[in-house]
Amino acid sequence: MSTQDKTPVLITGAASGIGAAVARVLAREGYDLVLWDNDAKGLQLIQASLADIAPAISIETRAIDLADLGAITRAAQSLAGTYSAIRGLVHAA
Repeated sequence: MSTQDKTPVLITGAASGIGAAVARVLAREGYDLVLWDNDAKGLQLIQASLADIAPAISIETRAIDLADLGAITRAAQSLAGTYSAIRGLVHAA
């Protein structure tokens, strides 16, 4: 299955707290995930832990400053070029 066929859930603030907790729940349910946070190291850690929980899912991470509209625009355009749709949004940032 190509990435264009996948419809992941986008989670902002995914490196810790509520965002990370939601990512764990969704990973256990088998959802593909796109994780955004400004904490690049935290994203690496959550991605590794999710890969252990659900090795079959797709997990994409992007360190992004969600206070920077230009960065959000570029990241959203990248998603539009990669996926046919986004299944849902969890805005926990």
